[in-house]
Amino acid sequence: MSKKRSQWPIVLGFCMALTVTGCGTIASRIVGPHWEEYRDPPLPRIYSGAILDFRGFWHPDHPGTNNVELFCLVDLPLSLVADTIILPLTIYEQNKYGDYGASRVTKE
Repeated sequence: MSKKRSQWPIVLGFCMALTVTGCGTIASRIVGPHWEEYRDPPLPRIYSGAILDFRGFWHPDHPGTNNVELFCLVDLPLSLVADTIILPLTIYEQNKYGDYGASRVTKE
């Protein structure tokens, strides 16, 4: 019975690590198409998860704490890995559609 108890912290830690892996990347892919340019500067598609984490950790327009700095700091290297994995897709999308929140409509 003591062996089962000693494995629970490892299993729990592994599950928690999987839940936060690349969360900034996932969030930027979900929120990106609805990005509001008037509120925040455009978000590039390439490495958007890492940029989103960095903006959550340090944003000059929001002084003080916003209670997500530690999470963003922990998630930043994980988002870098996730962004690198999907880099070919985001390069294509960046070239075709541009930044999240930036309008690519040409005036004629």
